[in-house]
Amino acid sequence: MQVRIKNCGLMTKADVHTATTHHASFIGLVHYAPSPRHLPLDGCAQLANAAPANVARVIVTVNPNDALLQDIARTPELTHVQVHGVSDAARLYSIAALSQKKLIVGVSVASAEDVVLAHTLEEMADHLLLDSKSEGHGGSGASFDWQLLKDTQFQKPWFLAGGLHAGNVAQALAITLAPMVDVSSGIEEAPGKKSAEKIAAFHAAVLSTRP
Repeated sequence: MQVRIKNCGLMTKADVHTATTHHASFIGLVHYAPSPRHLPLDGCAQLANAAPANVARVIVTVNPNDALLQDIARTPELTHVQVHGVSDAARLYSIAALSQKKLIVGVSVASAEDVVLAHTLEEMADHLLLDSKSEGHGGSGASFDWQLLKDTQFQKPWFLAGGLHAGNVAQALAITLAPMVDVSSGIEEAPGKKSAEKIAAFHAAVLSTRP
């Protein structure tokens, strides 16, 4: 099965066009003020509207409050909400209900215990996203030990994230057999500034790994 790709932290319509032209199945739009990739909600909606209808449009959040989730529910251009910093099952159910979007649950991985946590959270999620631990909740350019995921199977579709780039993604996929990958800093010239050449190289590297 061909690996599906999510390009995260896109900030311009040109980014969206490049990502989707190179067969991104998901685009990620960050709504988290401390991030260099932060966009206001209306900016996320505008970029989501620039994507083809068959591309999933994800708003990336950290421990979102109810008011934000209700605003997201009123933003039809978005199809998914991605959540970091939440591991309480009841809260995850509430986030999905309030946002009225499909839910991607981000799990920071540094040990086998974190993989166990991911298994417990997948019941609440439409997708899991397994990322390296960082203060900024992603986009750090650091990877985790992919061997932690060797021979691990999840019931829900999941993304491998964290420090992926064109030069290492084939190895990461060979070890983890991830069905989907998420990339942000690995396709950038600088934090928040995407590179069309790096996007093209990353996608080519991913799409050449499986027929």
